[in-house]
Amino acid sequence: MSFPYLLPLFFVLVAASITDLRSHRISNKLILLGLVFGFLMQAASGGVTGCLNGALGLLLGFALFIPLYALCAMAAGDVKLMAVVGLFLGPTMTFQVSLAVLMCGALLALFWLALKGGGRRIASRYWLSLRLSLTEHRLAYIPPEEGDLALQRFPYALAIASGTGLAVWLG
Repeated sequence: MSFPYLLPLFFVLVAASITDLRSHRISNKLILLGLVFGFLMQAASGGVTGCLNGALGLLLGFALFIPLYALCAMAAGDVKLMAVVGLFLGPTMTFQVSLAVLMCGALLALFWLALKGGGRRIASRYWLSLRLSLTEHRLAYIPPEEGDLALQRFPYALAIASGTGLAVWLG
């Protein structure tokens, strides 16, 4: 899909990033707007085939990120936003974007830790979990303590926007 068709996606990603930074939420109205524009853009660029391709991308974007929601590593709005990204880009590009989003998310999380502090406490908790898992031959989970940075929300829409932009620019 060419740049003019991706312009509505750009606006949805920017709006989602701003609202996620401000309120740690991505509005369902914004997601719905992205879905409507995504199907319109797919219909305009590829007709019925474009809409089917977009629907496959939507399902793939959703399916790739729903496990992160199930593990409480991502909020539902982020998963729905990835579905919108998949709708605009189709299934092939959604794989590439997903990898870029995960890499950008990891980099932004490290930056977030450095900015907010508390990275040492999180790292020691994960190290202890890993050590216990290896010595006891079972998964060991050590929950974060009160006030731990791991309990704070992370604006993942920023990672979705930056990863999508990077993948589209490179791809």
